[in-house]
This record gives sequence, structure tokens and C-alpha cells, in this order.
Amino acid sequence: MLGLRLKGEVLESMGDLERALENYNKALALNSKIGVKRRIDRLRKTGLAPPKR
Repeated sequence: MLGLRLKGEVLESMGDLERALENYNKALALNSKIGVKRRIDRLRKTGLAPPKR
């Protein structure tokens, strides 16, 4: 879980926002309290992912 979050952070810092979002979503699916909800929301605002349903 933490590994997915960290991988997402690294990918985000490298500008690979699509893959970062994928990793954040995987981490969130495994642990809802992993602390990536704000990052996911911010990436969604960039238009990388559809809005929440």
C-alpha cells in the first residue's frame, strides 16, 4: 500500500501523471486511509480521469 503511494508520488514528480493516478487509485483501493484522496482529486481536476461517480 505504502509502496503504491510512494510510487505514485515519484511518478507525479516526474510528470507521469496518468501512471501516478493509477498507483494512487490502487493504494486507495487497498487502504482508504492511505492519504491520497486529495492527490487523486487534484489529478482529476487536470482532466486525467473521469470525475467520481
